[in-house]
Amino acid sequence: MTFVAQAKDDYMIKSYQWFVNGSALSGCAGGAQGQVFTHTFSTPGTYTVLVKVCDYAGNCAYGVAVITITAS
Repeated sequence: MTFVAQAKDDYMIKSYQWFVNGSALSGCAGGAQGQVFTHTFSTPGTYTVLVKVCDYAGNCAYGVAVITITAS
């Protein structure tokens, strides 16, 4: 599944950081290039996906999506 974060800021975006169920993901691109995130969910269930976006002034904002993966 692919997620895309869109953020606009007067101070320019410094970083995107992605989390699934509260755990930071080490395999995704970070920094200002981490706007697009792709993840494979290995088991059915409900997952919370959160993105933290920060600018060069130290301001951060969050976006969240709750998704349900069903068995195929």
